[in-house]
Amino acid sequence: MASDRNDLIQSVRRGDLVRVRYLVEQKEVELNIRDRWDSTPLYYACLCGHLEITQYLLDN
Repeated sequence: MASDRNDLIQSVRRGDLVRVRYLVEQKEVELNIRDRWDSTPLYYACLCGHLEITQYLLDN
């Protein structure tokens, strides 16, 4: 669902690991989604300096 994909990217940008894990593990949102700028959640996690989220995304 598009809103879940947008929610994943926004949660990553905010640094909300709990929400990211929920979306990935419970809602089964695809990790390799891209936004309108062709950027991925991993890109935003790195850009924003969210190391725990970066590691979580790499591990999954």
